[in-house]
Amino acid sequence: MTTGEAPDRQLASAVAARQQAGSLCRRLETATQHAQETAEALHDAQGKLAGEQGDVDALEHLSWSRILSAMEGSPATDLEREQESLLLGQSPRSRPMSSFMISLEPAQILVTRASRQARATRYSFM
Repeated sequence: MTTGEAPDRQLASAVAARQQAGSLCRRLETATQHAQETAEALHDAQGKLAGEQGDVDALEHLSWSRILSAMEGSPATDLEREQESLLLGQSPRSRPMSSFMISLEPAQILVTRASRQARATRYSFM
């Protein structure tokens, strides 16, 4: 090995290290910019969510009867509506409520009389 080759090799490795460092710096800048954009998007989404949550809270206090009375133009309060429905003997629901009986025991099997042919051939074997 000559004395001129060692500095050339050192210079080449220094250039490669500098290029790698530059590449890493560019990648860091890109990642930092992406993180800032993501943080801004998160902040915007949180603001929209807060606005939507206010709308949801406002809508949770509405009922169908209040909406219908507002559409009809009657300024009925909850108490007036309930008293009116009690006087009329109607439920405040717009559709009848259906229910099904749920039991832990199966229904009883009804014993019916077998047909004439079934009674005649019940015990016959071929």
